Amino acid sequence: MPALAADLDRIADLGYDVLQIMPRQPYPSYNVHDYTDVSTTYGDEDELRALVDACHARGMRVILDILLHGVIDQEVMAATAERVRGGPFAARLAETTTDVWGSGQDSLDARDIAWSRHILDFEPYWSAGSPSRHPLADQHPEWFMRDSAQRIIGVYTKAFDVANRAWQEYFCAAAEDLVRRLDVDGFRFDAPTYNALPNWSEATSRRASHSPLGCLELFHLLRRRLKRVKESVMLYTEPSGVLFHQSMDVTYNYDEQRLIPAVLRPRTDAAADIGVRNGRELAGWLRDRDAVLPRGAVIAPHVDSHDTFWWPLPGEKWRREQYGVAATRALLAVFALSGGAYMTFVGGECDIEPEVRRVHRLRAELPEIRTGRADYDVVAADAAEVFAVARSAGGRFTLVLVNLSAEAVTASCTVAADRVGLAGGGAVLRDRWDAGDGVGGGQGAEIRMETQSEGTWTLRLPFEPYQVRVLSPPDAKMTP
Repeated sequence: MPALAADLDRIADLGYDVLQIMPRQPYPSYNVHDYTDVSTTYGDEDELRALVDACHARGMRVILDILLHGVIDQEVMAATAERVRGGPFAARLAETTTDVWGSGQDSLDARDIAWSRHILDFEPYWSAGSPSRHPLADQHPEWFMRDSAQRIIGVYTKAFDVANRAWQEYFCAAAEDLVRRLDVDGFRFDAPTYNALPNWSEATSRRASHSPLGCLELFHLLRRRLKRVKESVMLYTEPSGVLFHQSMDVTYNYDEQRLIPAVLRPRTDAAADIGVRNGRELAGWLRDRDAVLPRGAVIAPHVDSHDTFWWPLPGEKWRREQYGVAATRALLAVFALSGGAYMTFVGGECDIEPEVRRVHRLRAELPEIRTGRADYDVVAADAAEVFAVARSAGGRFTLVLVNLSAEAVTASCTVAADRVGLAGGGAVLRDRWDAGDGVGGGQGAEIRMETQSEGTWTLRLPFEPYQVRVLSPPDAKMTP
């Protein structure tokens, strides 16, 4: 915790304004030890409270990762490790597992291999830190999911029945206590539907399929209760399903984990094809994704997350290791400037710090980038390699154009002038990305539209490999 506190100025300088505190590693990791035991779960309680105060003094908010998965104890850990050692992937644990989120059997196998390796890597720590049998299993046996023989079940924990009303009360009280004790600004809920198993417990009269989605009821209840404690509280969860947006301020998903390899290492075999092979198709995929989200939904795209980091072997954990620094810069621009609340797993900013500052500056200075509409039909590039989106808000607009290719390309980009308010003298744009950090009021290179016909303007632009262009009219000024 002191090392993190000492790093706050650097984090703030990069432009981040929310700090998510994950559970301590390697124990308890993403398992429930005891919600009230802050020091074991997150780190020394006094140091954590001091960290929260230091973040608030810098205008940053702090949220805690909190788990619904279930409790860990030596009993369940031994059984889980035994399943892995006797399982079909025990002899394949040294295999490369970079692409665990693609389609096809290879990716499915890679995911299972990585998960199996993860269990055995953490086994000694989880066994050493946990009790032989978690007390809640005996104190409240009705709080757990069970099979038809009434044995407690879970993917690798003793899974809570998150639909149990008494357990929901217990969880809400614990979350309220953490807000009061630590003055944290909210919570991030890791994979609340992770234990997607039928619950045949005799303690519930509901259908066996109901328990995994009990978190939806829980989150509505929790939101009301936490708002009474701290009105500005933020709730953030992993899945981006429509129903979660009813109670969550922000969600994120694993979309990028499938999209990034599909674009940067396109494959032609049908099993691996998700319909995205280049920048143009990525823009189309994001357009379709946004179309089914509720109005006002906020997501948190990312390039590196704790999941992208954990599953691969050392040397291929970061996107910069997998695809190179130049490609990672381009990915940063795509996912940080196309809408939502951009997220980074600590360490993912390494080697691209200037670009991280730049995207956060653009988000801060240009309201259309920060909170505006993302429209993928307003701008189109004839080069398939180029990702294109128009961001607009309050009569302002900015075009985000990114070459997601290792080759130089030249693209003709057409812009629907009436959709972005271009008329008369609106045929000049400036490249805000080229302006760097905007020091001294730099506006970036001037780019002039070539033609106007039938309500469209045309730009013909050269792109170096992985080049980013962020174009807006000169009157969209950046503050030096």
